[in-house]
Amino acid sequence: MESIKRAVVTGATGVVGTALIKELVSQNIETLVLVRKDGRIKKLPSHPLVKIEFCSLEELSAFDIQNEKYDVFFHLGWAGTYGEERNDIAKQELNIKYTLDAVSLAHKSGCKVFIGTGSQAENGTLEYGEKVAPDSPENPVSSYGKAKLQAGKQSRELCQKLGLRHNWCRILSVFGPGDANYTMIMSTLIKMLRNEDCKFTPAEQQWDYIFSGDVAKAILAIAKNGIDGTIYP
Repeated sequence: MESIKRAVVTGATGVVGTALIKELVSQNIETLVLVRKDGRIKKLPSHPLVKIEFCSLEELSAFDIQNEKYDVFFHLGWAGTYGEERNDIAKQELNIKYTLDAVSLAHKSGCKVFIGTGSQAENGTLEYGEKVAPDSPENPVSSYGKAKLQAGKQSRELCQKLGLRHNWCRILSVFGPGDANYTMIMSTLIKMLRNEDCKFTPAEQQWDYIFSGDVAKAILAIAKNGIDGTIYP
């Protein structure tokens, strides 16, 4: 698209979301952040370009955009991303609805582009040494991965009907400021600072980690130059 002047963001208080807000502000993009009332709004940057409205994922379908127009909708919001909730089928399937609600809100707000965020969990376990690519096999194991895969497919179909460009970003392992204390990198750093023993699995999983600020730059670049219908790991 020619330029992005105004954007809407859900899931802005997560490690990727906070990095994305900072990147949008750095490029002088006015940003509407939708966050639940009990959300971690203290994590959001205080800036004249950042406008905060209270709207949970459950409230997306009824949110009044008040005739304001935006260019891009970044949907990072997702319920149940860690622990046992990843296999809570009912909770994960609700996220598919919330994603479609986000597409409808993007359309109502005049957006031309919808950026959704997926996960490597959509691929499941790959062969040893195989890297994640847009055409990697999709064999999700967890309810989380299955819901992400369906959310990507169904939101793409709805965007086609409504005339929005759709891109799906499959985010792998991220680290950076604001990351949760229970993630591997953060929990390890905390234990090291406390001079405590660190415990790990047998190191049989191969992961590439990426800094949250770099993810934010990539997502914004996709919003500007992405090809409709493309999945970007």
